[in-house]
Amino acid sequence: MRFFRQACCTILAISLFHFGRSNEANAASTDRVERERKRLEELFIWKMSEELKLSVDTEISFTEALRALNREKAAARLELNDALFSLNQVSGSLRGKESGLTRPAKSSVDAIRLYEKAMRRYGEIPVREVARLKPILGPEGLARYLVAKSRVTDKLLSISTSGNPLVD
Repeated sequence: MRFFRQACCTILAISLFHFGRSNEANAASTDRVERERKRLEELFIWKMSEELKLSVDTEISFTEALRALNREKAAARLELNDALFSLNQVSGSLRGKESGLTRPAKSSVDAIRLYEKAMRRYGEIPVREVARLKPILGPEGLARYLVAKSRVTDKLLSISTSGNPLVD
């Protein structure tokens, strides 16, 4: 069981690393990233269902809610990436002022507004997660979920940053 858990966490860490680089990838790589994202999502749902010991009915509702939240998170992440791209374009144009490239100040203001809006949207997702999962899991189940999610996230971060295998 320990080996399986270590293998799952290693797959999660590798998937997270590759998912974060999806904007740099071509179309074939984007398909691979999407498959990895789905596999990561399934693995996370399985791990949380196991940790929380969910009934079949509860697991179905839980899975649907998490998938919907993940779609929202992906859309918010794309919006944030678009805003960062706009900021990069504006700041690149402003840096190139010496070479004759100019950008009206309004463009940078607009780019910052887009970024602020995208950050607010992305930041609201954890609040919506709690609101959606509380009726499904109940207060005690939600508390266990949040602790388990934090523990899994911490383990994944430690694996991805240290390169050391997971030790329980």
